Amino acid sequence: MDSKKIGVFLKTLRNEKGLTQEQLAEVFGVSGRTVSRWETGSNLPDLSILIQMAEYYGVDIKNILNGEKESENMDKELRETLGKVADYNALEKRIVKQANSVAFSLIFGIYGVDIYTIKDNAEKAVKIIRKYNDGISE
Repeated sequence: MDSKKIGVFLKTLRNEKGLTQEQLAEVFGVSGRTVSRWETGSNLPDLSILIQMAEYYGVDIKNILNGEKESENMDKELRETLGKVADYNALEKRIVKQANSVAFSLIFGIYGVDIYTIKDNAEKAVKIIRKYNDGISE
């Protein structure tokens, strides 16, 4: 738990409500100095006040203790995950393209390039490539 991060988050929530430290202090029955200490991270609110704050600000206690709204954290994690998926997808496509090229080369290398067998070899290459691609996609 990062008390400074929590303090910054509490200050952000207060500012979003358009309140001064003194006004917030009145809401929770504490002094303005206490609110200041919460926001600098030198002290944290008692659990009973944390529960009231969560209700007052419309956030989960978990958000307060993490020092950020869940959606901000989820957006960051989602971006990271999507980046990894995109990287994996690009790698997979590159591997499939290389495998297709190798399969095509092997088939024409094994069977030879004969004007009468090109069609047969192409059909065989397509079958092999489809089998390979089906194996990757499973």
